[in-house]
Amino acid sequence: YDSTCIPLQYAVSGIGLQNLYEFLAGQDPVKEKGKEREYEFVSEDIVKESKEKPNSMSRKALDIYLGMLASECGSLCAKTLCYGGLFLIGGLTSAIKNEIKSSKLFMDRLYKKQILEEYLRPIPIYIGEDTSGLDGAKKH
Repeated sequence: YDSTCIPLQYAVSGIGLQNLYEFLAGQDPVKEKGKEREYEFVSEDIVKESKEKPNSMSRKALDIYLGMLASECGSLCAKTLCYGGLFLIGGLTSAIKNEIKSSKLFMDRLYKKQILEEYLRPIPIYIGEDTSGLDGAKKH
């Protein structure tokens, strides 16, 4: 991908969390075109360390990640007015479900969309286990 425009899946995904961590560590997280990257510290490691060490760089990366995820989810809710609920699934999402539910930053970023806040607050959030998407695809 063109490093001047980062696709959403490279920001709010396991790879996005790894890129944030590397950026905070002073490494260059930008993938060179056509080359696969190998990460020394993968998202599972970052999540684990962030839970064990609340003042770590992993926690800082996770907090930034939660803010980005919430901003995107809030924008999606504002566009679709999904009153039936916002469903979050995936391996990283299920690994950090407690952090999502307890994060004031996440909730503030999710719902505070200026004049839309009163419409967004009633939208429930559901966090599925990491195989939910695959289970649904298997049935078709």
